[in-house]
Amino acid sequence: MKNILIIRINWMVKAMAWKQIANKICKHQLREPLIVSAIVFFATARDAHAYIDPGTGALIWQMLVAAFVGGLFFVRNISRRVMSWLDTLKGKSKEKGQ
Repeated sequence: MKNILIIRINWMVKAMAWKQIANKICKHQLREPLIVSAIVFFATARDAHAYIDPGTGALIWQMLVAAFVGGLFFVRNISRRVMSWLDTLKGKSKEKGQ
């Protein structure tokens, strides 16, 4: 029974510690050091020593083209909705004018 109690107390202490860290991040006390650490991490270049398969380039091109075409359809859909809404407003204003 003692061991279970000790484990629960340890768990509660760890949970409280994580809560304090989260509160500090939310209160902007740790935001600047995290940003500086991220900049330093991403600014230092290292060799990857990796191999990229030739098919990877084709896959990337396919994703880019699909995103572009999908974006065109999205814009077309939004423009049609806006034009339809404007047409209904014009129709209502003509009815009121007559």
